[in-house]
Amino acid sequence: MNFSEKEQEIFQYWEKNRIFEKSTKKSSLGGRFVFFEGPPTANGRPGIHHVLVRSIKDAFLRYKTMRGFLVERKAGWDTHGLPVEIAVEKELGIRSKQDIENYGIAQFNEKAKESVWRHKDEWERLTARTAFWLDLKNPYITYHNSYIESVWWIMKEIWNKKLLQKDFKVVPFCTRCGTALASHEVAQGYESVKENSVYLKFRLKEGQKIGENFITDKNTYILSWTTTPWTLPGNVALAVGEDIDYYIADVEATEFSNLKKGETIIFSKNIKEGTLFDCPVIFGSDGRANVFNEEAGVKKWSKLIIRQIKGKELVGLEYEPLFDIPETQNDKSHKVYAANFVTTEDGTGVVHTAVMYGEDDYNLGNKIGLPKVHTVGEDGKFLPFVLNGLAGLAVKRKDDKTTEEVIIAYLKQHNFFFKEELYTHDYPFCWRCKTPLLYYARKSWFIRMSHLRKELKEANNTVNWIPEHIKQGRFGEWLKEVKDWAISRERYWGTPLPVWECEECKSIETMGSIKELLSRSRTKNKYIVVRHAEATANTEGWISSWPESKKNHLTERGIKQAQIAGKRIAKLKPDLIIASPLERTMQTARIIGEQAGIEPQAEKDLREFDLGAFNTRPIKEYHDFLDNDYTNRWNKRPLNGENWEDLRKRMYVLFQELEQKYSDKTIVLVSHGDPILLFKGITMGIEDKDFLEPYIKTKASEIRLSYPAYAKEEILPMSKAPLDDSGRLDLHRPYVDVLELECAHCDGKMKRVPEVMDVWLDSGTMPFSQWHYPFENKEKVDAKGSKKPEFFPADFIVEAIDQTRGWFYTLMAISVLLDRGAPYKNVMVTGHVVDKNGKKMSKSLGNIVDPWEMIDKYGSDAVRWYFFTMNNPADTKRFSEQELKEVQQKFLGTLWNSFSFFELYAPPKTKIPDSVSSSIRQAQDKDNILDKWILSRLATVNEEVQKKMDVYEITAATRAISAFVTDDLSNWYIRRSRDRFQHPSSKEDLKLASELLGFVLKQTALLSASFIPFVAESIWLGLGEKSSVHLAELSKIDKKSQKPELEQAMEALRFKIQIALKLRAQSGQKVRQPLGKLVFDAKTADKDKLDKKLFLLLQEELNIEKVEIVAALSKDPAWVSDEQAGIAIDTTITPALYINGLMRELIRQVQVTRKDAGMKPKEYVLLRLSAQGRSGEDIMKRAEEIKKDVYAKKIETGEKRAGEDFIVEREFDLGESRVWMGLRKIKN
Repeated sequence: MNFSEKEQEIFQYWEKNRIFEKSTKKSSLGGRFVFFEGPPTANGRPGIHHVLVRSIKDAFLRYKTMRGFLVERKAGWDTHGLPVEIAVEKELGIRSKQDIENYGIAQFNEKAKESVWRHKDEWERLTARTAFWLDLKNPYITYHNSYIESVWWIMKEIWNKKLLQKDFKVVPFCTRCGTALASHEVAQGYESVKENSVYLKFRLKEGQKIGENFITDKNTYILSWTTTPWTLPGNVALAVGEDIDYYIADVEATEFSNLKKGETIIFSKNIKEGTLFDCPVIFGSDGRANVFNEEAGVKKWSKLIIRQIKGKELVGLEYEPLFDIPETQNDKSHKVYAANFVTTEDGTGVVHTAVMYGEDDYNLGNKIGLPKVHTVGEDGKFLPFVLNGLAGLAVKRKDDKTTEEVIIAYLKQHNFFFKEELYTHDYPFCWRCKTPLLYYARKSWFIRMSHLRKELKEANNTVNWIPEHIKQGRFGEWLKEVKDWAISRERYWGTPLPVWECEECKSIETMGSIKELLSRSRTKNKYIVVRHAEATANTEGWISSWPESKKNHLTERGIKQAQIAGKRIAKLKPDLIIASPLERTMQTARIIGEQAGIEPQAEKDLREFDLGAFNTRPIKEYHDFLDNDYTNRWNKRPLNGENWEDLRKRMYVLFQELEQKYSDKTIVLVSHGDPILLFKGITMGIEDKDFLEPYIKTKASEIRLSYPAYAKEEILPMSKAPLDDSGRLDLHRPYVDVLELECAHCDGKMKRVPEVMDVWLDSGTMPFSQWHYPFENKEKVDAKGSKKPEFFPADFIVEAIDQTRGWFYTLMAISVLLDRGAPYKNVMVTGHVVDKNGKKMSKSLGNIVDPWEMIDKYGSDAVRWYFFTMNNPADTKRFSEQELKEVQQKFLGTLWNSFSFFELYAPPKTKIPDSVSSSIRQAQDKDNILDKWILSRLATVNEEVQKKMDVYEITAATRAISAFVTDDLSNWYIRRSRDRFQHPSSKEDLKLASELLGFVLKQTALLSASFIPFVAESIWLGLGEKSSVHLAELSKIDKKSQKPELEQAMEALRFKIQIALKLRAQSGQKVRQPLGKLVFDAKTADKDKLDKKLFLLLQEELNIEKVEIVAALSKDPAWVSDEQAGIAIDTTITPALYINGLMRELIRQVQVTRKDAGMKPKEYVLLRLSAQGRSGEDIMKRAEEIKKDVYAKKIETGEKRAGEDFIVEREFDLGESRVWMGLRKIKN
């Protein structure tokens, strides 16, 4: 069975019959089940891990649909951010932000917009191929203006709550990308690294008193430690713990190269053993301490004289700067201060403080007044004033120790170096470009999430996490210590931060909508637009565009219209009248000009919409060209003509020219319907789609546009929209950057701050922004009276484990910021997919699994089922192609073979009931114990699967189905019923058995449809259903069919059979050899509640002629037994049993021969047999007995006759006889 090909057939069936669309519109008694799709970025190819997550999503959404819920599934695309920018930079060969600005922000962002769709087709194909039903036709797209406008509204709400602020803080900073990162982004990029840590000697200034009687001299040093040597030129203070005990140690003698006799060193008493000297310090009773260290076979030692003091006695001491950098020095710098962040867990108990490169350092510096001076530029290189060979060196590069070596050489040269050692720790790297991050003080915009820790915790407490430990563990701990969200990025392709700052008074405002922005951004001139008055072409219904080859002057009514309009316009005191050069517009303009006392100017760019070949033709012909679809005006261009894209660009160029040429003028523009319409759209920031809601409106900005009427002037609002070079509304950089607002507090101009926002904020707002909330669709997000919101919060979301500090967090953060509580009710976390050896998949290791290859070879359903049943969703998935193959064969192959068995043996047109019908109830009332049992098992599994799926335990649910199909249905019910179908006792029994098996298969298809949608659909339709299984609802729990005692008894019997099979194997008797008797001891039979009605099954399965219950098991050597299980088997082979065994083997040989000859099960044959040797005569006498088992119409015995033809002939040994057989087909 080629499952991949079968899936393609089913996919075509779904497409043709629009099954997905129907599933989202069918009646739903259960109400809505709300799902949020985490948006991928389509600039990278989808991988096998995406198949895992998307399969789980689809399974639950199908399941809920089949439980009677309405499940709408809106797709989404994440389109902004560093990942996209970095890909474009590589493509263009750009290496820095300056390169981008030289290239042009507009051009760069246009490339970024194109790149995000690079692999869109593959994402959509894989989505469809893996049966992940998603509305890809109406996705939310984060770069759309409507989406950005919603994000702006959210930022305005946050600003109004005083939770958005600009601050100077130490932030994780990527020098390669030139931007700060948020804490949740940093969490994505930690790597375990081995780096040198350095122990330093800071020289205290002479003559300072410590404690009662110690005075510092030129050889007194305080020891400190750092894992970031690049921060040492920026050192401005040392920090100690006031209540920590410290040693003042005089070096009496030493063999350590970086410690000299006569020096005094100060360090914490409680540092870890081996920290300074790699060995224990041995204290004597005389206040001395000895240090012994054996290194490379040479013993080194030191003798120290120890005094003990408290940290507070060190506070205020001054020391010499390591580097002579005047910019880092003031009256507060290079002193020892007390700080509560000092510990003795690592280092010396003395913390080197560089205020610009650590959060604790910065806070201490703020408190004290330490110099805030960078020694490192934003490019990650030391600044020019940092001397000693460091200026211009990169401070931290992956696998590059050059700078560190220069620093350590300098420290050694000046006797500031004590020692260095390798230190293993987790260090943050940029989650996209892999550059080591620097903690770097700078101005950034923050959302004050630390003020909402309580609210976040309360919201999280309402969420059901799967697995449960994530709630208070990985996610809960993150919320508990949540940091302020650094949302600003000094980048280009992202949602612009909607913050404007006055150049004069420095006041700040945020814009929460396009409407608000337009109300504050003013044009230099006032524009009055007028369509020409009625002309000849208008009354006669033909097109008059450029060039004007056919006269088209105003009608008499048109002249009157223009005169009336002129009187009204004159009152508006225009400065200029500019008109299209066509006859009807110039005529209109002159009439207006006479009233206003102004001579009109002709402007070619105001000419009519150029319709090329349609010029002078009936207007109906152009409408036919558009297929009477108004939207085609944008893209269908007549021969030698324009479309609306061209016309809008023409109008935009004109608008820009007018704004550059004039200022503070009232300008009347006399033109035509379409040019005026598009000119209005330019000044009002109208989206393309909003032009096309005839005639014409934009819900977004609550503007209503009407198509221009003849000679009716319209005063346009003096608003200026952010427009791209074609005149299309675009809220991105650089178009939004040029808009200056009037300051409400002074006469100054407000300019937008240059930053864009964290890309994770985009996706975090999707519950609101996907609906363009609150400008549209309020009912989808807000409750209305007693009516709940339609699409908030989500009932279910699922993504990989790393999203606990990514999308899961940002969703929660935004929702809590808006006072909405948790944005989701149930969250499932998936583990990562690794290779079969547990290694992360990577190109360098060559172990990446191509999802297309797996799907093409084994089918999508097999991959889905493999992931579902392998282990729980949150566990790591070790992907093995061999295991996938086994899953396909064991489960899908078994299920399909069960269906094929039904197709082969069930009478044509067998009517399969949808529920337990009267005929099936009749089967339950009969004595066929297997029928009763399989119906009970089906009902039990149906209940178990629904219960497990209701609590999001997909692995338990699918494993229950797997066990039912492979163990119960195929390996027990069908195998034990095979003879009933192949050789039915009556037509009535075959009909009953077929209806029952068909019913079980149909219910199995229904139950498994959420997990293996293709195969389930194929079986469902194959069983005669006219509509898709995915439009059906899951069966209710059938308590009436459940028979728990029967299931327990059958389970006990099958367990006993396994033991009996082992006993047979121990005795050396194959199952085909009949045995005389099996017995159970009465005590065991009673304990296990063995039902004698099941003994016939046991006899058939074990090929034993008699089963009894006895008082005690036989001790006869001819019996094999298992006393613990209470089973014994008589292994004596009587002559009759021996012959019976030979006949069973003969049947097998004939069946194998039939199969090898390519014969179908129901094809009848003539069989000729001859046998030589012992028992041969007995075999021939009983040959007629096997006719039914081998589908032989006739069996003849004796040697092959002359001229007799057979399609296959064989010779083989049967016991001690040599048997020949010949087969040929005969008509049924």
